[in-house]
Formats: sequence, C-alpha cells, structure tokens
Amino acid sequence: MRLLSIITTSLTLFFLLLFLSIHLQAYTLEDNFTISCGTTGIVFDDERTWTGDADTKYLSGGQGRTVLTEATTQDPSVNQVPYTTARLSRSQFNYSFPVSAGPKFVRLFFYPAYYPSFPRTDASFSVQSNGFTFLKGFNASLNADAEATKTIFREYVVNINDGEILILSFTPSQPNSYAFINGIEVQGGEEEKKMGLSFSGVSSGDWQSWH
Repeated sequence: MRLLSIITTSLTLFFLLLFLSIHLQAYTLEDNFTISCGTTGIVFDDERTWTGDADTKYLSGGQGRTVLTEATTQDPSVNQVPYTTARLSRSQFNYSFPVSAGPKFVRLFFYPAYYPSFPRTDASFSVQSNGFTFLKGFNASLNADAEATKTIFREYVVNINDGEILILSFTPSQPNSYAFINGIEVQGGEEEKKMGLSFSGVSSGDWQSWH
C-alpha cells in the first residue's frame, strides 16, 4: 500500500508539473511574435522562425488596401528574410498583437528598395503604437542613404496596460506617399531588461521606450 501511495503521489506530481510547463510555455509564446510581412507560410533565417502575415489574424485594419510584393531587385548583400517581401499601402494599415500587460520590445525591419508601382523615394510615413509615435514623416530611402546601408531596423519598448492590445499603425505622410514594412518582432520585456534599458525616457542608440 505504501509503495502504491508513493507511485500515485509521484504520478500526480509529474502530471501537475507537465500541466504547468505547458501552460507557462503558452503564456511565454503570447508575448513573442516574429512576422515576415507580405508573404505566406513559415520562413527561416539563421536565428528565427518567421510567420508570414498573410496567414495570421494580426493584420487588423486596411488589409484590403495593402499590397503584398517583392522588391524589384534584391541586393545580394541583403538577407532574404525578412527583407525579400513587404506589405505596402498608400493608406493606413494596422497590426494588432494580443499580449499580456507589461513592457514589450518591438523591432521594425525596413528594406527601402524599388517595389512594383511603389517608387523608392515615395516611402514616407509614420508609425504609432498605443498612442505613442515611433516614427513621424519617416523617409526610409533618405535614412538608408544617410546611414549608407541597404536595410534599416528600429527598436522600441512600449508598456502595455491590462486589457490592452499592442497595436502598430502605419500611416503615409502624404496622399502620394506610401507606408511599408518588411518584418516585425514583438517580445516580452525580459529581453529589454537583459539589455539594461530603462522604461522611461529615451535611451542610447536606436532604442526608445515609452510607458
């Protein structure tokens, strides 16, 4: 009887730990999104697994007015993922991510190239998230040329309150301009804490944070 009791207790603990492990993993995954914009399916690079935004529910507004396309020419020095494809629009479009409350790390990837029917120099737009402006009047090609780089990424930290959804809005600056995005990463605040960043004010480099 004692042996049976020990076995029963051990099995109970095992399944309890398994249950907690599965649910903790699911909770962690809520705050981690890696989106390849303008494509379908799953794509890979050396470090990440990317999900095409055409297969997700994260595009929450303006989907019918956006274009999914590839750059007219792909510079051989540019990584294919996430820079091969883009989502572009001459009107506002939004992404919505269901996340838990707390600080969230956001990284935006841009490849200011020539896209069919979208001249490189016409890309000028703003990016907002939950009432905060990440980029305003952002001319991607001018920034890339000034930085002598083919691609651009910008990194931010924004605090999400209870009951909020993390929303990213891309809005063209002028009627004849357009907004675009190649890739989006959203991670929980642990990544930001590891980098030793503050949640208030503006930190060094490209990092900015709001709360």
